[in-house]
Amino acid sequence: MITSRNGGGGAGEGKGIDCADNQVGRQNRRNRHHKYQHQQQQFVHHNCHDNHRLHLYRKKTIPVKAVLCVAAIGIMQVCILAPRSIDNHHFHVLPWRSRLCEGVGGAIRFFIPEGTSYVDYIRRYLTTRNDFVWVPRSENQTVDYYDHNGSNRKLNIGRIANRMFDKTHLCQKHRLAHWLRNYQGEIIPPTAVIKKGVWAQVPRGFFSNSDTQRSLYFLKNSHRDNGKGVRVMEGLEKAVKNIDNMKTYVLQRHIPDMLLWENKFKFDLRMFSIATFEPNCRAKFYLYPIGYCRINPNEWENKAKKMLQVTNVSYFKRQNSSYNLVPTTNFSDFHRVWERLKHAVTVAYAETEDRMHPLENEDNSKNGYMLFAFDFMVDKDYHPWLLEVNASPGCSRNRRPKPMVDMLQHMFDQMTKLAVIPTLKPGAQPEHGDWVELDTSSVKSRSQNEK
Repeated sequence: MITSRNGGGGAGEGKGIDCADNQVGRQNRRNRHHKYQHQQQQFVHHNCHDNHRLHLYRKKTIPVKAVLCVAAIGIMQVCILAPRSIDNHHFHVLPWRSRLCEGVGGAIRFFIPEGTSYVDYIRRYLTTRNDFVWVPRSENQTVDYYDHNGSNRKLNIGRIANRMFDKTHLCQKHRLAHWLRNYQGEIIPPTAVIKKGVWAQVPRGFFSNSDTQRSLYFLKNSHRDNGKGVRVMEGLEKAVKNIDNMKTYVLQRHIPDMLLWENKFKFDLRMFSIATFEPNCRAKFYLYPIGYCRINPNEWENKAKKMLQVTNVSYFKRQNSSYNLVPTTNFSDFHRVWERLKHAVTVAYAETEDRMHPLENEDNSKNGYMLFAFDFMVDKDYHPWLLEVNASPGCSRNRRPKPMVDMLQHMFDQMTKLAVIPTLKPGAQPEHGDWVELDTSSVKSRSQNEK
């Protein structure tokens, strides 16, 4: 007899069912659940030698071929890989080689995402070594070295940190101008600093120059990079009118008698440097002897047009415009500026190292490194002028000529031997390669007693 809560008759009427039907429904659901679980227990592994699929089912033993394959490489137990994720009953497993290499022969397991600016060069080099094993990123994996030049780059990365305590003293334009204010006209061009409408630093004779009405001026937002926040104006008066009292700027006059590439195109030099540090030790600084020239594709004119005056690669990428990058090995007069370049970088570190990497700070009780790019303009007397310093500069392979990519790869290969491998492998000695160590103790700081 079938009854309903509303008193109606018939199986299709009402919402009530009796106990017998309820038990049958529960049993059917239970059977379907067991069947679904049985389907999930079927998954596929790939044999690491012949790529034949080994189907492993419940209550079945592991095939002899799989045991022989594992024994042949010295593993004393059968490794059954757990599935990484489940999507519509399809199991995605990690490569067999990645797990078999775990802990074998002391190999260091590391993860670096592919194509992420300069750290991709490190990844490419480490994958050529037998003592390092690249593994895919997974929630249930642990790695010895994880490097990612992205949003979480300030975190401690494995046993390495790729950030100094406070890089802003070197990489923010107004702070760099502050610490090098005693070197104006020697290392940096005359630079005024304006903080929220207040002229915090004004070089001597900055307003009394006879060319203030005709010269080009660069008004740069101190907190922007990649060519953003740069305005080019003719005349000091017009530049001053464009100052926003809520922002911080540096104001520089165009370098007179600028050296032009092939006497036509404006260019600057980008040089790479690294700082390495250990717990309770002063940082060490190195400069790579080969950089590259960033050449503006437009023939230079003395006009207040940004497209004629900037050399930043990111700016031309945003404009979908072409640009030229040439290694300094193709700059025939580079030897005439090298020693001055090295001196300028050494001075910049000497004035800022105690603030970027204070020994007494507890956050500096770790090993690490940091990559910098120093940008210079050169005048006709082959005097390099330091314009700015960038932390973790972009070195993407995208839209770079092959000779440039090869030069960068060689540089990062040597940087890895110098700054990364000695930290990850106990007993490994740093290999300098072509990197030139800078002696900051040879420079007497001109602002060491100033705050």
